[in-house]
Amino acid sequence: MKNMICGLNVTIKHGICNVYKNPGRHLIQHHGVAYTNYAVPFSVDDKRAASHTEVFWEGIHAENEMIELIKNNSFLRQQFRM
Repeated sequence: MKNMICGLNVTIKHGICNVYKNPGRHLIQHHGVAYTNYAVPFSVDDKRAASHTEVFWEGIHAENEMIELIKNNSFLRQQFRM
């Protein structure tokens, strides 16, 4: 699954999330694989607030690459309001 892209909307149920304190690009390692994550503290699908939207891209990518990925995909562009 090289260069797999996954977009998610996740509702926060417990406590404050790092996304609210530190939105934007983050590096994550899961089972030995590096992913770049881009997150914002809102969800276009959730009128109740207290949600966030994230995209994960396998590999290490610069913030401008993540933004271009989002802007060039109509679904992600809508989710991230870009």
